[in-house]
Amino acid sequence: ILSRMLLRWQWQTTKWVGGVRTAFLTDALHYTDPASGGLDNQTRSRQADIQTWATRSLTRNQTISAEVGYRIIHGSSDHYTNLPDESRTFLHLRYNWSSTALPLKIWVSHRSEQAARETAWSIPSLGVELTYDAFQFRGHLSRHNRWAAWDDRYWVPGGNPDIRPENGWA
Repeated sequence: ILSRMLLRWQWQTTKWVGGVRTAFLTDALHYTDPASGGLDNQTRSRQADIQTWATRSLTRNQTISAEVGYRIIHGSSDHYTNLPDESRTFLHLRYNWSSTALPLKIWVSHRSEQAARETAWSIPSLGVELTYDAFQFRGHLSRHNRWAAWDDRYWVPGGNPDIRPENGWA
């Protein structure tokens, strides 16, 4: 069983565009596995998100944007132990530049994300796009983070609630 409710409101002026996005998601999964000794598990989760964002045109070829968001997740499972509610906040800033003389675009961004029990992550990125005739070439350098899934942390047996998020560069 899966249900989703999404709402979006947007506004625009000559130099600004922005808005608010909200979501409420529910999920229920009934998992059985006879090969593992008759495992029968029901997992349920509810998630609520709210984000607000704005983009400003600085010149004809430059924009800056900012986005702030908050998410709360509540879950339960027959085979999870000590499952806490989880909340995350983030801030994302981005600067875009496009050349007026060449088919070139460059962007720089920074995202900071924090879960309630984790340290904040700093996620910088840099991207370049060049168009030549019908071809488009893109390059992107970014730090990446992946929060451990609930199964990784709370599944019985084998979950590790103290597992750290994965991170790296790509």
